[in-house]
Amino acid sequence: MVLADMPIAALLPPPISGKSLNHLGMIRLERGELGSASVLYAESLGLAGELGDQLGTVWGLAGLAGVALAWAG
Repeated sequence: MVLADMPIAALLPPPISGKSLNHLGMIRLERGELGSASVLYAESLGLAGELGDQLGTVWGLAGLAGVALAWAG
């Protein structure tokens, strides 16, 4: 697997990657890139679940809700 094919989360340590993925999702959502925003929020949510990070879970769910609202638009 080449670096470009790796999930973003695999490139960062877990505590940083969850927050980073969430922030990247926010940027993509602001740009109207709803598909990639939802992928980033979902990765963030999955990582938060693995780590037992309740706040990260809340932020991931909130991000996905924002994407859903934008799609419903």
